[in-house]
Amino acid sequence: MSVIESVLAEVLRIAGTISPAPYATIRTGALPADNGLCMAPSPAAAITRHLDLGAEYGIVCTLNGKHADQYTLSDTLNRIHEKLTQNKVFNTVSGAQITHVETVSAPGYIGREDSGQWLYGSSVRIKFYYRKV
Repeated sequence: MSVIESVLAEVLRIAGTISPAPYATIRTGALPADNGLCMAPSPAAAITRHLDLGAEYGIVCTLNGKHADQYTLSDTLNRIHEKLTQNKVFNTVSGAQITHVETVSAPGYIGREDSGQWLYGSSVRIKFYYRKV
């Protein structure tokens, strides 16, 4: 598993620990299934390069959801953002240490499908130190 996949897996694990639990397992991808949640990374870019060949990275990820009930959808995405941005302890993952997660865009309405599913989108930035030796 690559470093970026490991970082994303750790963030998804933390997001899944909100209470009460999310209405669905958060999957990797850009568009969720009906009554689903998903997160997908955009390309990462080094923020600062270090002499030991490590670097600080920031990955912006979309965090999207669909649900038949607009309140359930909005509430769940907002609670996930709260959990991720207020979390202070992150497990060390393969070759990296997550330092923090911040909201880039808060959950907001994108549209409503013909099937009645509400679609909301948001994004987070995951910052981590990538140590390459």
